[in-house]
Amino acid sequence: YSRDYQTDASFAMGAYYFRLKDWNNAAIHFGKAIDTDNKLDPWWTWAHLYQGYCYDALDDRAKAKEMYNKVLKQLRRWGSWDNAKDHLKKPFKGTDKDVAKLEL
Repeated sequence: YSRDYQTDASFAMGAYYFRLKDWNNAAIHFGKAIDTDNKLDPWWTWAHLYQGYCYDALDDRAKAKEMYNKVLKQLRRWGSWDNAKDHLKKPFKGTDKDVAKLEL
C-alpha cells in the first residue's frame, strides 16, 4: 500500500481479525497502523483503541489501559474518548457491542 493508505489498510486488516476474535493477529495489524505514526488519520487513533480492546481480550489489562490512556491524549475521533474512558473503568470483553460494530 502507498504510504497514504498504510494506516487505513492496517486498521482494516486488524478489524478483519478482530471480527474473528483472533486477538493476537488483530493486535499485530492495529500495531502496524500505529507504527505509521500518521497522527492526522482518524484510523490511527482508533488503532490505539482497538489494540487496547485486544489487550483486554488477551488478559493484559496493563497494556490495555496504556492504550486507552494514549487515546485520551489524541484528537477526539468519533467517540474515541468516550470508549477509552469506559474501558479504563471496565475491561473489554469479546462479547461487547464493539465487536458487533465491525460486522458490516
